[in-house]
Order: sequence, then C-alpha cells, then structure tokens
Amino acid sequence: MMSLLFQPNRIQIFQLSKFRRIFKILASLLAIFLLIFAVLLVILNMPATQRWLTPKVENWLETKLQTHVEVKNIGVRFPKSLEINGLKIDARNGDTLLQVGSLVVDADMWQLFHNQLSIKKVGLEDAVVKITRQDERFNFGFILDAFSPPEQKATPPPADSASAFQVLLRPSEFNLKNVSLDWQDIDNQQFINARIGQSGIKVEDADLNNVQFSIKKFELDEADISVRQLSIEPPDSTSSPTVFDFLIKNVAITKTRFLFEDNKLLFKTNLGEANLIGLQVRSGASGIAVVNENAALQKTDLTYLDKTSTPTPSRFNPTDVDLTSLDASIHQFSYQNDSIRVVVDKLAGIEKSGVEVERLQGELQYSPGVVNVQGFDFQGNTTKLTGSITLDLGEKPAPPISNFTVDLKQSEGEIADIIRFLPPDPSFTFLDKLADRKWTANGKVSGTKQQMATDGFQFTFGKNSRLQVSGNATNLDISAKLSADLKLTDFRFDKNDLSPLLEGKNFQIPAFAKASGTVKGQKGQLSLNLSGIFGNLDSLAKAPVRPD
Repeated sequence: MMSLLFQPNRIQIFQLSKFRRIFKILASLLAIFLLIFAVLLVILNMPATQRWLTPKVENWLETKLQTHVEVKNIGVRFPKSLEINGLKIDARNGDTLLQVGSLVVDADMWQLFHNQLSIKKVGLEDAVVKITRQDERFNFGFILDAFSPPEQKATPPPADSASAFQVLLRPSEFNLKNVSLDWQDIDNQQFINARIGQSGIKVEDADLNNVQFSIKKFELDEADISVRQLSIEPPDSTSSPTVFDFLIKNVAITKTRFLFEDNKLLFKTNLGEANLIGLQVRSGASGIAVVNENAALQKTDLTYLDKTSTPTPSRFNPTDVDLTSLDASIHQFSYQNDSIRVVVDKLAGIEKSGVEVERLQGELQYSPGVVNVQGFDFQGNTTKLTGSITLDLGEKPAPPISNFTVDLKQSEGEIADIIRFLPPDPSFTFLDKLADRKWTANGKVSGTKQQMATDGFQFTFGKNSRLQVSGNATNLDISAKLSADLKLTDFRFDKNDLSPLLEGKNFQIPAFAKASGTVKGQKGQLSLNLSGIFGNLDSLAKAPVRPD
C-alpha cells in the first residue's frame, strides 16, 4: 500500500531525469554547432581561405552571369564587412559595366538569409559605372535575371522592375574617391556623366526601386557633372522616362562643374565653393525640376542661355547671361518647364557684356518670353537702380522686347550703362554720342516703343536738363509719325547737355528752358502749351549763360 502511494513521485523523478539528459545532449550539440560555426568563421576570415575563395567566386559569377568577370581579391569579416579589390564586370556586349579598384561594405550579412542586404557604410575608390538603357532594357538587366527566382525568368521583367533581392539603405554612409558614372538613356535621349574626385554622403532613407533618396548631408570636391536631355520628339507613350527624386538637406561643394542642357536652354556653373540647404532634384514625365531653399556661392561662374533667342552682341541679354567671379547668397531657386525663379539676397560678379555687378538684390522670374524682376537693388559700373522691371520678349520672330514696364526709385548712372541693356534698334543709336552723360530717374514707364505711358516719371540728364512727365506718347521713333498727350510738370533743358547731337547741324532750339505745361498732337501738328523761362533760339555750340 505504501509503495503504491509513492509510485507517482518516482515517475516524476524519472521524467525529470530524462529531460535533463535530453537537455544535456541538445546543449552539447549546440556547443558543437557553435564551435564548428566559430571555426568556420575563423577559417573564412583567414587570408589563405580568402585567397582560395577569390577564384571560386570569380568562376561562379562568370558562370552565373555568362559574361567576363575579374576579381583580384575578396576579404570577408563575417558578419560585418566585405572588401573587394580589382572587380570588373562586363556587359553582354563586351563593354565595361562595372569596374572597382576598392570596395569596402559594412553591412548586416545575417539578413542575406532573408534575401536582403542592409548596408551601413560603403567606401568606394577608383570605380567606373556605365549604364545604358535602350528598347526598354538596361544593360545590367541580365544581372537581375540571373539572381531572380526561376518563376520570374519565364517572363523577363521590365527594366525598372524590382528584383527579388532587396538592398536597404536606412540609414547609411558612402565615401567615394575617384568615381565615374556614365548614364545613357537612349530611349529618352537623356545622358548623365559624372566624374567625382571625392564625395561623402549620409543617406537617411532610400527607395532603390523608385530611385528616391532622402540625404542628410552631401559633400563633393573636384567633380564634373553634366545632364543632357536632348530628345526632340515627344516621348513615346509606350516608353516611361527615367524617373528619380533626390532630396538633399545639406550640400557642401568645392571645385565642381555642373552642366544642364536640353533643346531649349543651357545652364552651367563652375562652383569654387557652394553651400546649399534643401536641394531637391527630380526627373519625370515633365523633364528635370530643381528646387533649392538657400545657397551661398563663392568664386563661381554661371552661364545661362535660352537657345530659342537671338543674343545681341556687346549688350546685356537676359536670355544669354555669362557671369564670372560670382559671389552670391540666394534665398530661393527653382527650375521647371524651362522657367526659372530665383530670389537673390546679394550677388556680385562680372557679366560678359561689361556689366560689373557690385551689389544685386531682388527676385528674378523667367519663363519663355517673359522676364520679371521685382524689388531689385542694383549697383554696378556707374549705375544705381532700385525698383522693378518687366520685359515681354514676345513671340519669335517678334522684336526683342515687345512690351515693358519700368518702375524706378532714385536711380542714377551714365548713358553708357543704359546702352548695354538696349536692343540694337536704330532709334537708340543717337545715345552712343551721349554715352558719358549722367542721368537720374524715378517713376513708372510702361508700354511699347510704339505706345508708352508714364506715371509721375522724373528724369534728369546731364548737368541742367530735367523732365518730369505724366501721360502717354506713341511711336517714340522721332523719324516716324510722333503723337503725344503729355503733362510736363517740371521741364528743364540746357543745350549743352545735347551738344554732341548738334555737331554739324543747324537746329534752331532754345539755348535753355525752365517750364511746365502740356504737349499734345502729332509730329508736324504738335500743340505746346508751356510757360516758364526760355533762352533764345539759336544753333550755337555753346549756349548763352542762363539766368538764375
């Protein structure tokens, strides 16, 4: 009876002892497995093993990719880092697809078992990447096919489809030295060439499938980057354009050349030193778009050319700008659909037309056919300008300026500076003889050459000539039929100020005048109703002395 009472406890003790033996066996097996794994890791990390492994990987890649592959050396520090030296992969046509002098990758290799690779840090030196796209296929498509599951190979994926293998960059850091990229999208005639001397990039987030990047910091030194969008025909509806989106929060660039060109415009700059905040570059169905919040430029030059315009030699052309020795602080910049908007806090430089910019502030908006400058403050050469200007360039092949609005505030300079901004029109050639004369102006003038309106506009010329006028005038070419309806509130005239125009002529004009009144009518039938003081009518080269 007593033995029966204690039998359950004996069973429990037996089962516990059994579990302990099983646990000891499992623990021993686990220890053996870990020991074998540790030994394998040690063997894998040994230089001799890696020298043995390198040709095996090279042959395996050649067989897998069915193309020429070279690998000089592979160094593995599992599970953290991988180093590859002397890597070369050819495209199927025999051209170089990828060539790497040195590549060091710091990554979480455990995720390879989940068909993913999470990259933390990359160092790349002496590398060349050549990518082409033609007939909706990239030249690296065979690599995606080679590593895709068998069921995906039956139907080849399009060029921009995602591979089954994922690369994660959240976050990651890249350090590049002597790296080149050639991107040729034959389908859409988009070509990108980049030669990078040195660069450091800190990525916050990246979507490689959609080519979207959020970058915390981007540093670039001694680089040459060009983007050309040269498609003439509208994009094929069956061909999607190359799409990318880069948001870079902080940019520091030194000794770098950048060029963008399409069939309508050319923009290029050599950046001696540039610091940018909030730069976004996007490409899509509507082409390239660039937005930047703040930029500071030093020791820089800049060229902008509207290819649809016809520049005027030796004159300033808003559609053909070439600035050298540029120092600038730019609050906002945007480019999209051939339109530019830029807000300049300060700018100094020299333009090829001879305009020397000592100070420039204001907002510039340019779209095909229209130039609009608001709130500008300009000082250069002998000129000081404050106010706003709008120029309507009209449809080609219309005159260079079909409509204008000028609103000036306490501006001054020499006629020579005005000439630099005028189109080559015979009506303005007389100004060449007055190039050294000084002027001041304020007020508003708007309209066209044929019909102009003024609002409280005051203009002084030379030493003693002044015109304050409001009203309107038509056909400003005095050789044609002139008509006017003007109110002169302060009209002062001194023939000495116009003496260069009178050489060899026998014009009978007052030697001086100080008057106010109105001018109405047409050339030949003008009605002048002026009151004031007038000098004698004569054609003397030197006017008599005016009364005080």
